Amino acid sequence: MSGDSVRIDTPPKRLLKLIVALLFLPVLEVWRLGHKLAAKPMPSIAVVIYYHQVPVSERARFGSQMDMLLRWAVPMRADDPGPLSPGSRCAIVTFDDAWQSFKEVAFPELERRHIPVTLFAISGKLGQILEADCTERLMNEDELRSVADLVTIGSHTDSHARLPGLDLEYARSELRQSREKLSRLTNQEVNLFCFPYGAADSESIRLCREQGYARVFTGVPEIILRWPNQFTFGRVRVDPSDWSAEFFLKIRGAYFWMSSAIRIKTQVREVLRNTLAVRRSMPRDETV
Repeated sequence: MSGDSVRIDTPPKRLLKLIVALLFLPVLEVWRLGHKLAAKPMPSIAVVIYYHQVPVSERARFGSQMDMLLRWAVPMRADDPGPLSPGSRCAIVTFDDAWQSFKEVAFPELERRHIPVTLFAISGKLGQILEADCTERLMNEDELRSVADLVTIGSHTDSHARLPGLDLEYARSELRQSREKLSRLTNQEVNLFCFPYGAADSESIRLCREQGYARVFTGVPEIILRWPNQFTFGRVRVDPSDWSAEFFLKIRGAYFWMSSAIRIKTQVREVLRNTLAVRRSMPRDETV
């Protein structure tokens, strides 16, 4: 496994997140019900989930997850113009990197169930192995072309670069080259973009707008309510190895609480960093 495809959560951490999600789900449901009781349109919710690899050994588990998705949500395309029907629950399936297992394992299960999917490909790495310790390669050009008519293709940069902090011209090149290469290869317009490692900031989002992308996707779980007038979409990481309860809560929107937790964590880190910087800059008392 490589890059952002590695699960970093330990079982205790996953369990803690699941418990918080169990507590959050009733809050979300009461909020939606409150609109109905107040004679207002019940808010619709769209959840974007993302996978990386689906090993052959986990094909059955992945298929079961897709069955659960069909039972509890309405599948929709990532480029669907909307709007969402009032009170609807929708789910959008996306895959990052374009691993070979997508074509061989995941796509047949999706196609069998008529579930639309978006594949974010690394245009400059097709056919390659991303890291030495990874046993699976990315799809090559012919393989990607073979599914392009049935799959929405999006950009995942040209080299899997982390955009925030990059030189602006280099970042523009990553966005432009990827879109142009994938458009030529698939003979379709590529206007969706996914940030490698889920890393995005205001400047990189602005560059995506500048390069003509219609929508961009991050790795932060966020509630989606303003469809179709929304440019940046959060996503929830899922894996075939997810517990059934874990996957259910993710597609029901119960992991949206993580966006607030991530934001608070970032703010606390920034405060601590600034406090430490101030202390370091203060003159120290000197004794004679």
